[in-house]
Amino acid sequence: MSNTKLKPLYLMDIFRELTDEEHRLTVPELVEELQRRGVRSERKGIYRDIDALIEYGADIRKTGTGYYLAGREFSVSELRTVAWALKSAGFISRRRTAQLLQKVAALGGEHMGKKLI
Repeated sequence: MSNTKLKPLYLMDIFRELTDEEHRLTVPELVEELQRRGVRSERKGIYRDIDALIEYGADIRKTGTGYYLAGREFSVSELRTVAWALKSAGFISRRRTAQLLQKVAALGGEHMGKKLI
């Protein structure tokens, strides 16, 4: 089954999960990541989809080394604050704290999440 119709949504997921200002992806890398997720794509289509996401309001930036998602719901300092609050909350079990920290870390994407945990 091809998920071509959902390609812009998968592309946005990739930007959220794998990119930040220090970790950019080129169009060939985006095509490859989409293929890993079972979505067929071509270079020209990626450019159109990125333009559509930007038009929709996604803060996707282009540099000489690739594209990345600049605007996020939470800044690194905000995520650190939430992580600290979770770790400090004595009424939450260690297991539940670890689960919640994983979810908080995911909000910042793969690379920012590693810094939080």
